[in-house]
Amino acid sequence: MKKMTDLKFVASSLQQVSTTQLLDKILESAVAANASDIHIEPQEDGFRIRFRIDGVLQEVVKLPLENYHNLLSRIKLLARMNLNVSDRPQDGRFTLTILNRHFDFRVATLPLVHGESLVLRLLEQEARFFTLSELGFHPKIEQAIEEAIRRPTGMILTTGPTGSGKTTTLYALLNELNRPDVKIITLEDPIEYKLPGLVQSQVSHKEGFGFVEALKGALRSDPDIIMVGEIRDLETAEIALQAALTGHLVLSTFHANNAPATLLRLVEIGVKPHLLSGSINLIIAQRLVRKVCQNCKELQPVDRTIVDYLKSHFPKLAIPKALYRGKGCDQCAGTGYRGRTAIGEILVPTPELENLLIQRASSLTVVQYARQINPWTLEYDGILKALEGVTTLEEVFRVARE
Repeated sequence: MKKMTDLKFVASSLQQVSTTQLLDKILESAVAANASDIHIEPQEDGFRIRFRIDGVLQEVVKLPLENYHNLLSRIKLLARMNLNVSDRPQDGRFTLTILNRHFDFRVATLPLVHGESLVLRLLEQEARFFTLSELGFHPKIEQAIEEAIRRPTGMILTTGPTGSGKTTTLYALLNELNRPDVKIITLEDPIEYKLPGLVQSQVSHKEGFGFVEALKGALRSDPDIIMVGEIRDLETAEIALQAALTGHLVLSTFHANNAPATLLRLVEIGVKPHLLSGSINLIIAQRLVRKVCQNCKELQPVDRTIVDYLKSHFPKLAIPKALYRGKGCDQCAGTGYRGRTAIGEILVPTPELENLLIQRASSLTVVQYARQINPWTLEYDGILKALEGVTTLEEVFRVARE
């Protein structure tokens, strides 16, 4: 199976299989390459297949359009989608065993000019849970998280864009908190991982059972800890914050660019500022950076412009003349990277920050004050990892530069 990690080999294989075998080969190749998503996109002269590997899309192959329609129909049938609907998005799912591993596939379609695009998210049913120490956070951040989850009440928010590892972090925290004497209820859309000992509830907006309804029901079920998959609106935010103030530990995710921006975004959606400093134990902003491939890493000189940037922005850092980079090999599909690790920044809301929000201070003022409290930014955390040889400076700047 080693060749299946070579995308050129995969492309050649997909060009040679029959139409009936095409989907099986695509799924098998994606699993072997440790892809998180499969993108199938029709174009004027064919359709392309791309895999998202370690957070980055990589084009695998372009195939004739005559193969596309059969592939589309088969996936729709598996995912129990309406075959006759092509003018609006659809969602579905199916389960298959690939290479002796059991996967749930979440499928989303989107109408395009030349047909419907398909995105398949791969979720392994027996995926191993990361411990907090395995996420890759700096010991300083890990210690702050440990202190926050040991408090019996309050809220812990993980923030970042889609694909930044927020849910993985929450499950690592739940794994730490999971004990027989504690009742943990999770409200998820969808349930991505099944963790023994938890009471897990599937939210369904189509059935009128959204996060608001689920959260109200969960609070009547005598929980100690509640995990809300995502805070999307004011009502969910207010109920979750009130729960954090009244005897529950609440974990959730939120979409914001960094830790200070989380407070600004919460106020923007209508949360009253006086609720924030008393209810939120910790905000964790995070990204995932690709790690240097250990099979092909080599020392390379640091670009002069990068050295100048680091010296001007981080004058206390010692910048070496050379750092590790991957030159590309079969094991990393020629990218020079293999696997990912987390970088992060944290913020504990203070009364002073709350007052700035009440006074409607500018976002720049809020961010600047937050940086005075904790100057440890996502970018700084990533740079430290690059200097240790875990990742590269280019990768850090790609995902973390503000």
